[in-house]
Amino acid sequence: MEKFIISDAKTGRLILPNPTNRDENFADKWDEEKYPNRKNEFFKWLARAKEDFLDLSSKPGFLQISEGLKKSLGDKEVVAAFEKYAKGTRSKREGGKLKMNLATGVLGTTSGVGVKAHTFFGDDD
Repeated sequence: MEKFIISDAKTGRLILPNPTNRDENFADKWDEEKYPNRKNEFFKWLARAKEDFLDLSSKPGFLQISEGLKKSLGDKEVVAAFEKYAKGTRSKREGGKLKMNLATGVLGTTSGVGVKAHTFFGDDD
């Protein structure tokens, strides 16, 4: 993330552009005169987040990954993201578009064996 932080040539202030809205500066509240700690706190958070994200590579599943992400990103945001992912996966499965690659075990929509519908009650459909 720090690779995207630039310095304004005129004011010397830092700019962290929103990648989806270049007119928005995520660092606009880092006014060091009014809020001297905000910039430093952001960089402390970023260092912790990097450590948390690196730690995720050793997590065995979605539950453990979501719990790990909550430390840096917050419960509300992580729960919302995982719910959106789950709904999309369910929609693909129910639509007959979800497939599992037998070589890797990865779920997707491009290649592999179709994932059957299920009821979670042990009944085969």
